[in-house]
Amino acid sequence: MGMTLQLQSTADSDTAFGSIGTGPISFVGNIAPIVQAVNLASGANTITPPANAIGVVICPPTTNVVALTLKGVTGDTGVSIPASSPSVHLFGTLPATFVVTAGSATTGYTQFLFW
Repeated sequence: MGMTLQLQSTADSDTAFGSIGTGPISFVGNIAPIVQAVNLASGANTITPPANAIGVVICPPTTNVVALTLKGVTGDTGVSIPASSPSVHLFGTLPATFVVTAGSATTGYTQFLFW
């Protein structure tokens, strides 16, 4: 059975609109959740998503202080992702692989939750 990731937010606003909110927004996966645990080495770490995944939650160790960058391929500029908090990424098209570049080796495993 596929996993459903649901996001919802409410925030007070200083505008004339008052409180604003989003959701709930549901992302229904095609596969049962699959976790890959990777001890990130310094530099490029290639990750291979499972077939039919629609997204990934990247969960670095909560004590991590090493800079992390998400890239399509090695050599891309990429985008910075949180060093010690989860981040959610949806795939427009399932990539064969993607890269997480670490500024140095991390202590502990980064979990990649695919759904």
